Amino acid sequence: MLPAIGARDLVRGLDRRRERGGYAHELYARSFSEFGAIVELKNAGARLIKRRIPQSDRLYDCIGCYPLFTYERLDCLAKDFDLLGKDVVSVGLVTDPWSGSEADILARFFDVVRPFKTHYLVDLNIPFNAYLHRHHRRYAKRSLLKAAVSMVEKPSHFAEEWVQLYQHLIVRHRIDGLAAFSQRALSLQLDVPGCHYFRAVLNGEPHGALVCFLDRDVAYAHLVSTTPEGQQEALQYALYWTAIEAFRGRAKWFALGSVPGLADVPVVTGLGFFKAGWATGVCRNYFCGRIQNHGEYSRLCQGRSQANSPFFPAYRS
Repeated sequence: MLPAIGARDLVRGLDRRRERGGYAHELYARSFSEFGAIVELKNAGARLIKRRIPQSDRLYDCIGCYPLFTYERLDCLAKDFDLLGKDVVSVGLVTDPWSGSEADILARFFDVVRPFKTHYLVDLNIPFNAYLHRHHRRYAKRSLLKAAVSMVEKPSHFAEEWVQLYQHLIVRHRIDGLAAFSQRALSLQLDVPGCHYFRAVLNGEPHGALVCFLDRDVAYAHLVSTTPEGQQEALQYALYWTAIEAFRGRAKWFALGSVPGLADVPVVTGLGFFKAGWATGVCRNYFCGRIQNHGEYSRLCQGRSQANSPFFPAYRS
């Protein structure tokens, strides 16, 4: 069983003086502008997406950017929320584990705070030969013999390639919503400061790529996709091996993320097994919900059979 790492241990020793990038950067938030207006929380150093509530021409709710909501000053969130206005009915988001807040602290600012998922991580001070799952070691070495894997100097130069590769993932897993990034969004994200693009080439053709973001001392595995041929040759193993090794000495943690869906999936399943095999530990993040306008929230929930559902906001259940 992988050890659980608490929030205080995650942030201990992180260099807060370094410039922020990746999920914390304004340009990353802008890649979601087709889903709504981007709202800056200036005091907290964070951003939200403001969406119109269906069947309403005057009410909105806000959500955090996919997959994680990052912030610099949690104690300033309440002030920023007060500035959103009464037309915003609710706010829902998933916290970044490296923002360093436990549930009791988050409960000061949100009406709903729930442990969300198991988040897999790699302590980059621990070398592969000290822990890596034998299955992963075997598959990575085999795929590295077949493919040329490298980190490119200018990720934005590979935007067209990445857009085409990502379509394979969308089709394979029937992805929709925020995670079904448009061509514009995928291209824009390659320009985000801290973006790193790893590509896998088979017989002279790209058959897989992994996009990572470096934000100070944490490297996040953002998106990975392979062609059917790349999947058959297990290029995802070669890509993760290369990326994790590339960030040693440049970051303290490599964030593998969680699994899709609303609930944890046991590590015996495909993606859970894949991520657990690379991980040296796990941590928790939280889903947080805040009701901004209680009167409108209650009105929107009236007459809904799922009004008492644990889903938040209930009027979207």
